[in-house]
Amino acid sequence: MGRPEPRRPTEPSPREPERLFTGYRGRLSVTLAVGWLALQLGRQTIPPLLPRITEDLAVSPFAVGTALTLMWATYALVHYPSGRFADALSRKTVIVAALAVSVAGFTVLAFATSFQLLTAGLMLTGVGTGLYFVSARALLSDTFTRRRSQAFGLHSGAGNVGSTLAAGTTLVVVAVTVWQVAFLPVVLLLLVVVVSVHLVLREPYVVSGVGLELRSTGARLRSNRAAVEVALVFGLFSFVVQGMLNFLPSFLQFERAFSEGLASGGFAAMFVVAIVVMPLAGRFGDRIARVPVAAAALGVAVVGFVAILVAPSVPLVLGSILLFSVGIWAFPPVMQVHLMGQFPEASMGGDFGALRMLYIAFGSLGPMYVGFIAEVAGYTTAFAGLVVVLAVAAVLTARLALG
Repeated sequence: MGRPEPRRPTEPSPREPERLFTGYRGRLSVTLAVGWLALQLGRQTIPPLLPRITEDLAVSPFAVGTALTLMWATYALVHYPSGRFADALSRKTVIVAALAVSVAGFTVLAFATSFQLLTAGLMLTGVGTGLYFVSARALLSDTFTRRRSQAFGLHSGAGNVGSTLAAGTTLVVVAVTVWQVAFLPVVLLLLVVVVSVHLVLREPYVVSGVGLELRSTGARLRSNRAAVEVALVFGLFSFVVQGMLNFLPSFLQFERAFSEGLASGGFAAMFVVAIVVMPLAGRFGDRIARVPVAAAALGVAVVGFVAILVAPSVPLVLGSILLFSVGIWAFPPVMQVHLMGQFPEASMGGDFGALRMLYIAFGSLGPMYVGFIAEVAGYTTAFAGLVVVLAVAAVLTARLALG
C-alpha cells in the first residue's frame, strides 16, 4: 500500500467541532466573512453613487455600464486562475494577494477624478474580488463538511451586511464631502483583514510556477454535464443580478421619482433581507433539498421583479423590492453548494473557478445591456428584459429539481 496523502495544513482535526464562530474553524469563518463584507461594502457603494458619478465625470449611462461590465468581466476572468493557484499553491497565498490587489483598486477609486481612473479602479477591484471569491470558498469547503451550507450562508450574509452599510455610508459621505471619500473606509478595513488572515490561517505562503492545465480542466468540464447545467442557470441569474443591482438606485430616482435617500434606502433594503434569508436558505438546503429550494426561490424573485415594475405607489414598490430580495438571495447559498458538490475534491478549486469564470463573464454583460437599453428606451424597458431572463432561469432550475 502507498503512503496516504498528507492532510492539508489548513484542515482542522476531524474530531474538532464544526463551530461557525469559535475555535479554529470559527476564526477562519469569521475572518473570511469580514473580508467578504469589506469587499461588498466597496463594490455596493458604487450603485448609489452612479447618479453623482455620471454627473461629476460627465459620462452617459452606457459608458458607466460599460465600466461596470469591465469590472465584472475582470472579476470573472480571474476565477479559474484563482482556483488553480489555490489548489497548487496555498489558499493563504491567493487570499492575501487578492486582498492586496483589492486595496490597490479601492485606493484608485478613492482618488478617481476621471472616467479612465474610475475604470482602472473598477477593474482592479474586479481582479482582487475574483481572486478572493474562489479561494475563500475553497477554504470554507476544506474547513466545513456537515455545516458547509450554513458556513456559505454566513459568508454570503456577511457580504450583504457590507452591502447594506454601503447605502448608509454613501448617504453620509455625499452629504458632507465628495463621493470618492466613500472608498477610504473600505481600504482601511481590508488592511485589517490582511493582517487577520496572516495571523489566523495555518498555512505557509507558497510561490512557484503553476500550469493552468486548460486542456485537462476543459475535458473534465465537458464531461461533467450536471455542473454545466447548473452553470447555465447561474449565468442567467448573474446577468439579471448584475444588471438590476447596479442600476436599481438610478431606476428608482429617474423613473419612480424617488429621492436620493429613498432610492438608497430601497437598495439597502435588499441586503437587509439578504442578511436574514441567506443563512436560512443554507439551513433549508442542508435539511430539505437544495435544488427544489433554489427553484422556489427564483419563482418568488420573478413575481417580485414584475411587481417592482408595475407597482403603482412607493410603499408597494418597496414591498416588491423586499419580495424580490427574498427570492433572489435564497438562490446562491444552496445552488453554490450543489454546484461545488459536482467536482472531484482534488480539482474542486480549479474546476469551480473555471466554470464560474464562464458564467460570471456572461453575467458581466448585464450592466452594459441595462445601460444601453436605458439610454434608448428607459430603465423600465431594460428591467422588463431582465424579468424574461430570470423567468427562463427559474424554469431551468425547476427542470433540474424534477430531474
